[in-house]
This record gives sequence, structure tokens and C-alpha cells, in this order.
Amino acid sequence: MRWSTASRSYDVVISLGSNCQPAYQLRRLKLRLATYPFDWFYFSNTAEVTKVLQTEFAEFMRLENLEPGRPSRVTTLVRDSRTTCWSYHDFPLPTEPGQDPLYGYPEFRAKLDRRIDRFLRTARSGRRILFIRNLVRREEALPLKQALDALTAPRGCSLLIVNYHEEASGVQEEEWNLDGVYAVKIAKGTQWYGDSVAWDMLMKNVRLTGR
Repeated sequence: MRWSTASRSYDVVISLGSNCQPAYQLRRLKLRLATYPFDWFYFSNTAEVTKVLQTEFAEFMRLENLEPGRPSRVTTLVRDSRTTCWSYHDFPLPTEPGQDPLYGYPEFRAKLDRRIDRFLRTARSGRRILFIRNLVRREEALPLKQALDALTAPRGCSLLIVNYHEEASGVQEEEWNLDGVYAVKIAKGTQWYGDSVAWDMLMKNVRLTGR
């Protein structure tokens, strides 16, 4: 399926990662109206994302599976050993010597549970949903789409895969021949948030219903 010929009217657009770039760009473009579970994590393993969706987040970011990593300027990086998902933004640095680096987990868990609940309710709402994920191989896309279709049944959903090329600009469409899956390549950009001009071109005709 080709993105250039896709219907561009959706009720909801949701980022599935793999990093913060899709959520940032959707917010900048005013296409992101709420926060969902994958928005601000680094979760590069698409097969594990698929498993998380298949299990409806049952084991996702549980305290017993979290491993504190190195500190950043203001937070502790934390890895979910079960799924390989990384949190970069959620765990403030300890405020006193010897404090558990995961001391902020209860607040984090409450926030994440709200986002998971919002995600699942939206998926089951029967609305027209576009999911977006970057850095996905073709062989990973079909299981991911099947997991999303199970959550959004009976209506189903659309999935836009965003990968990158080395050109200065432009949107390159790929022919993956997967029902409901659109695959493109855009300029990567030099910052974590990507190339805003490329995202403008990619999403220029996308509209949220009622807006």
C-alpha cells in the first residue's frame, strides 16, 4: 500500500516509538492529542513491542524487571530486562546518598498505567486509528500489524512505518505489499527529534476528524 494514495483522515494518531521522535513530531504538528505508553521511551526491539501489545502490557516495566543504568544530567536511565525497553526521562536522580535509584517508581507506575489504560480504551473504541513507528524492518511489520489489528478489532487500523535515507529531503515510498501497512523513508536529520521539514512533507495531508 502506498502512503501517497492513503486516506488521510483519522480520529487518532498514536506513536509506537521506537524513540521519542514520532511523538515529538506529532505533537509539533498538532496531531497528538494525548500521551500514550510508547511516546517517550527508547524501545528499539519491534518484536518485543509486538509481544507487549499481544499481552496487553501485562509485564511491561514491572518493578522486579527494572535495572538502573547510568545517570544522565537529571535522571537515571532504567532498562526493563524483560522487554529491553529503556526509560530515559522518568526516574529523577536520587536526592540523598544511598537512596534507591528507583525511588520514583510508584509515581512512574501510576502515570504509565493511565497511559496504558488510555491506549487500550482508544484501541477498542472503534475509531479510525493511525499508528506510527520508526525503524522497522519489513519482516517485523506483519506481526506488529496483526497485534494491532487484534486490539482494534473489528475495525482494524493503519500502520505507518518511517525509516530513513541519506538524501537531503523528500519522502521515498516503499512497496511492502502488506495490507494496512504504509512504509516510507525520509531524511534522518541531525538531532534526536529528526528532520522537521521531512516530517512536514510526510504528514502534510493528514487530518484529525473534527478539526
